[in-house]
Amino acid sequence: MVLRGAETEGCVIVSAAKAQLLQCQHHPAWYGDTLKQKTSWTCLLDGMQYFATTESSPTEQDGRQLWLEVKNIEEHRERSLDSVQELMESGQAVGGMVTTTTDWNQPAEAQQAQQVQRIISRCNCRMYYISYSHDIDPELATQIKPPEVHENQEKEDLLKKQEGAVDTFTLIHHELEISTNPAQYAMILDIVNNLLLHVEPKRKEHSEKKQRVRFQLEISSNPEEQRSSILHLQEAVRQHVAQIRHLEKQMYSIMKSLQDDNKNENLLDVNQKLQLQLNQEKANLQLESEELNILIRCFKDFQLQRANKMELRKQQEDVSVVRRTEFYFAQARWRLTEEDGQLGIAELELQRFLYSKVNKSDDTAEHLLELGWFTMNNLLPNAIYKVVLRPQSSCQSGRQLALRLFSKVRPPVGGISVKEHFEVNVVPLTIQLSHRFFHRMMGFFFPGRNVEDDEVGDEEDKSKLVTTGIPVVKPRQLIATDDAVPLGSGKGVAQGLSRSSGVRRSFRKLPEHPVDDIDKNPGKKSIFGRRK
Repeated sequence: MVLRGAETEGCVIVSAAKAQLLQCQHHPAWYGDTLKQKTSWTCLLDGMQYFATTESSPTEQDGRQLWLEVKNIEEHRERSLDSVQELMESGQAVGGMVTTTTDWNQPAEAQQAQQVQRIISRCNCRMYYISYSHDIDPELATQIKPPEVHENQEKEDLLKKQEGAVDTFTLIHHELEISTNPAQYAMILDIVNNLLLHVEPKRKEHSEKKQRVRFQLEISSNPEEQRSSILHLQEAVRQHVAQIRHLEKQMYSIMKSLQDDNKNENLLDVNQKLQLQLNQEKANLQLESEELNILIRCFKDFQLQRANKMELRKQQEDVSVVRRTEFYFAQARWRLTEEDGQLGIAELELQRFLYSKVNKSDDTAEHLLELGWFTMNNLLPNAIYKVVLRPQSSCQSGRQLALRLFSKVRPPVGGISVKEHFEVNVVPLTIQLSHRFFHRMMGFFFPGRNVEDDEVGDEEDKSKLVTTGIPVVKPRQLIATDDAVPLGSGKGVAQGLSRSSGVRRSFRKLPEHPVDDIDKNPGKKSIFGRRK
């Protein structure tokens, strides 16, 4: 499978040595008081690989279809390294270059070869989707006995309580080896935003109109005004329908006249004008009908929501889970490289990554992100700090979590989302960051952005807020050159850049005449006085 972005050049090729898609129809069962049919889908991908082009600038071959050789797709087998060709190949590791072709029908000498890079090495992927429905064969439903009702339901053991029917999607990656350069990272983001998260323009426009109408209903608290707007739109729709029927009758009479005299230019001109007017009336009818449909639906929902607010809130037991989404990675190692795809910038390792989203029946959602262990290494040459980020504790047990994020989202109010709860739990971390590493990382994630200008602008804004009498020196003036003079004792402000640590340091000397001083005269009531 070849994926291309809408805003970037190049492509991503996804391949798998073995793919299976299984469907299973389970026997209907009772879930609570409802009989449901369970259907499970299982997708197994073995030997899954990702390849991507390395250049960000367009070339002559970008518009052509790239094909991989069979030996690069099928399962890896141990081969002898006797031949020179086997020694010259990049192997099966991540970051290796693979040769592709554009036309297999031509001989090998005439084929135009292009190299792509393996950005994700061979891995296995498992996807599971479980859904529940009410589509059950009536004859089969009569043969299934309902569950027995226990007399003491309150004393039922919670461990033996059966979970309700919840539509669940689960994606599992056991091990991931990833390597990307800035161009490939931008390409992947483009594919995710414009393909996987793509929303149809008409559907997006309809959703925006619906949110705008809901917000207007929230602002307008008078039901009579809302009903009058609905009646006004209904009257406009009726007028458009009547006008369309009138135009159709006129066109019908003209068409009958043209059967007798088909060369009458006046009738042809009138018929053409009526056709244009009819098309315009149909377009206006469609727009106002859509607005009327949205307004009526939102008005009903708004009235129902207002009525529910007057009633008592539902008990916690009445709220159930309707959908669950889970993503799990046992271990992932991501290598960030330069534009050539070989020289490394940083390496990020994640272990026991879990993300789950739970949608409930009361339109609330819960997000949970757990990370068992993570570390980031600096791969730049002559780096002072090799480990940039890691937990202080070296324990990597399965029970301990290094990072946990939990968020609970309430239903939107007036089109504005509401975060009911947001919690972050993180273990003590060790952070060793240098300006050089920060600059390279910003260039990787935000290419073309001038970080230095942004920093200067921020510092200039902060300097305006300083109200002390000590002069403020810009950060760029705090950097010492290689031939800087050693610090003296008479300077009020001394600065320097430690060559051994790469950390900018600033030293300030206290003013010789302090503003406030303690009055040592015991005869005065106030112990604080101002020096004359």
